Amino acid sequence: MDSPRALAADPRDGYLFWSDWEQAAPRIERASLAGRARRVLVRADVLGDGAWPNGISLDYRARRVYWVDARSDSIHCADYEGADHRVVLRAHPALAHPFAVVVFEAHVYWTDWRSNSVLRADKWRGANVTVVQRTLTQPFDVKVLHARRQPAAARNPCAANGGCSHLCLIHSPAERHCACPHLMRLRPDGATCEPHEKVLLIARAGEIRGVDLDAPLEHVPMQIRLECQTIVRS
Repeated sequence: MDSPRALAADPRDGYLFWSDWEQAAPRIERASLAGRARRVLVRADVLGDGAWPNGISLDYRARRVYWVDARSDSIHCADYEGADHRVVLRAHPALAHPFAVVVFEAHVYWTDWRSNSVLRADKWRGANVTVVQRTLTQPFDVKVLHARRQPAAARNPCAANGGCSHLCLIHSPAERHCACPHLMRLRPDGATCEPHEKVLLIARAGEIRGVDLDAPLEHVPMQIRLECQTIVRS
């Protein structure tokens, strides 16, 4: 990942979606919530003049991913596999510089930095563009809080924490992978974490990286503890 911008998740299918501004390959990507099976769904630069995929949102009922592009000033959608791409709205006076987006029922909502407003339109045809709210400054994110925006899976592989001692990550509707906090690692049983603090520390400008001597190709996130000593002088 070069310049990730926004993300959205569907826990029913165990999917994580995100947009990336990388200049050489601006795109929408998908992986499982366990960080596996990563793939590119859509290349924004092959959809015309789009190259700044900004906000991203999911239509849970239709299983479609929506995103706004701040370079072509447009709203797009595709299915969860990246197919059936559609341009919802483009070249509209109210769509001048979209930043964030959210889908709810029959509408798509977005924030616009040039008009300082929150707007909405029909999520399929982009019709009936309406200003929902004017703002004094550039609006950043926008969310819809409703039970229908909180989908529940029929079966959750991480129910009862999936048998994991610490972190349970959904990989698919029927699969889960256990993970561990910093300075811990999985035991051979694949479910239990144990302390693991014997790592090689490598420091460079702005970064301290840990290397597992048993698995040197795996990055070990480090928690650096800074201790301060107070000296009281009379």
